[in-house]
Amino acid sequence: MTAVLNILALWRQQAGWLLAGAALTVLSVLALAALATAAGAAPLAPALAPALAPGLAAASAVVLLRVLGASRVGLRYAERLATHAATFRALAALRVRLFAALAARSAGGLGFQSRGDALSRLVADVDALDGLYLRILTPLLAALVLLPVLALTLATRSPLLALIVCTLFAAATLLIPGLAARATLSHAARLTTAGAGLRTAALDAFAGMKEVIAFGNEGHVLATIQAREAALFDAQRAVSRNAALAQAAATLTAQAALLVLLLTPTPPGAPGLAPALLPALLLTLAAFEAAAPLPRAGALAGQVAPASGRILLGGTDTATLDTAALRTRFAYLSQDTHVFADTIRQNLLLAHPAADEPALWHSLRQAGIAETVLAFPNRLDTWVGAALDNGGTGLSGGQERRIALARALLSPAPILILDEPATGLDDAAERAFLTTLNDVAPGRTVILIVHRLLGVERIDRIFRLSAGRAIAATG
Repeated sequence: MTAVLNILALWRQQAGWLLAGAALTVLSVLALAALATAAGAAPLAPALAPALAPGLAAASAVVLLRVLGASRVGLRYAERLATHAATFRALAALRVRLFAALAARSAGGLGFQSRGDALSRLVADVDALDGLYLRILTPLLAALVLLPVLALTLATRSPLLALIVCTLFAAATLLIPGLAARATLSHAARLTTAGAGLRTAALDAFAGMKEVIAFGNEGHVLATIQAREAALFDAQRAVSRNAALAQAAATLTAQAALLVLLLTPTPPGAPGLAPALLPALLLTLAAFEAAAPLPRAGALAGQVAPASGRILLGGTDTATLDTAALRTRFAYLSQDTHVFADTIRQNLLLAHPAADEPALWHSLRQAGIAETVLAFPNRLDTWVGAALDNGGTGLSGGQERRIALARALLSPAPILILDEPATGLDDAAERAFLTTLNDVAPGRTVILIVHRLLGVERIDRIFRLSAGRAIAATG
């Protein structure tokens, strides 16, 4: 529920649309209940209203059915418009927010996320949330509204009958979807990993197509993509199997409820179906039909919840911390650091938008690149990166690393994460870079991720990763 509440909190700007969709959902299911009850009672109108002439009673029943039918259609159409509009607006806002978060985290590259992971977040993961409101929340609301209506209608015939049928309805709308969500959790991580793996393999193949063709390695690349595609299909089949089993169980539960109604003894002297039974049958059928999406949606809900594990910061689970506040605690410099096609000033301000010019120069001096920038005609306003047609200046790999280091140091974050920050530099440049780093990060926690122990003489603690575990180095 924490994940769902966090998503709904992000959607609060669309509260008007979401509440309008919920209100129309309630009115629509109430119209459905009224229509089902009236349809069941219509053939029995003369018997139910003996004071009216048979023709007038029948005509009144027909008019009522038409009014309720038109109301149901109109409300259902309005509900579809409102709920879909709410969903699309909420997803658009979420995608913009997610893109901004990824951009803020990716100042030095995607870091620990591959391009396939980022694409999954922007496309697949966000799109999966379209079912949260349309297929989970609104059908659940419909079920909660219909449950008391069903109970009150059946209780007039038999309290025991009402208890049995409502228990079956609750099982179909709450218990079975919950079990489906729990069963899907075991496949959710595999599904996410397989999807990201396939996208990564496909993106790598397209990006390196020239090299693949030059070395005649198309067959191997294609086999890799097909293997990851097969893994994704296997995970999808497992989720689909859970959804189908949940749907089948809910259908059998609905049939059991109808069977219980049909087997209910008819009161003595009542011809055929008792007058109260036909409306109850149709209402029960309509209630189960309205809540039919919930079992399959339960399997979908299993992909929204996190899998397992925790990340602690100062003993506090980061999942319980405010995301914006948490992000301010970290600065990041990756091996795939990126210098944007913009001015040096704007590249630096990405880490600390409120920084003044003295702070910018201080970070450049700390990174050992201030003298180089001073030599540029436009200094901080010099364009760098790919946009050299703007009068910009090309930087060497080492200079780009130092600009990126200055950007990380400009951030007020107390924790600095460096992932292979000297990749691509020669030994002398790498040692100079790491020496600079050792001198400019006092008072900060520095997490340095490297493949070789060059320039780490002043690191306080060293861990070696082996078989997925961190082992403290000795000696």
